[in-house]
Amino acid sequence: WDHFVSWVGKFHPMLVHFPIALLIAAATAELFTLLGIVLWAANAARFCILLGAPSAIVTALLGWSRASSGDFSTDLAQTVMLHRWFGVGVVVCTTLAAVSSELAWRRSSNPWRVQYRCLLFAGTALVAVTGHLGAVITHGPNYYTW
Repeated sequence: WDHFVSWVGKFHPMLVHFPIALLIAAATAELFTLLGIVLWAANAARFCILLGAPSAIVTALLGWSRASSGDFSTDLAQTVMLHRWFGVGVVVCTTLAAVSSELAWRRSSNPWRVQYRCLLFAGTALVAVTGHLGAVITHGPNYYTW
């Protein structure tokens, strides 16, 4: 079982870009909707969050499997731990955003829409932090040095 968990975790780096792109696209489309730039963008945002949330769950589970392999140096232990928990934050925010989006859509309810937008934008900010920590794990702390 341990060997399987370690092996399946190797798919995390490959699949992580899918929910990142979907969540950023959802936030961008929702921002366009808020600003009245593109009226059909609300449907695109809903589509992206409904695909992005479940893919974030799968990706986070794979990430936890990857981290459990212990293939990281001890100087990265703190970064791996932060990456894990920020990733959990992404999953929580995006899952709740997807539920709120559906409730707003089905009930034409403004309070649910406000909640959805807050969760979506918070989740997108968490994606940025989590992605940065993942880059530090993968490429080292000096990756962005000028």
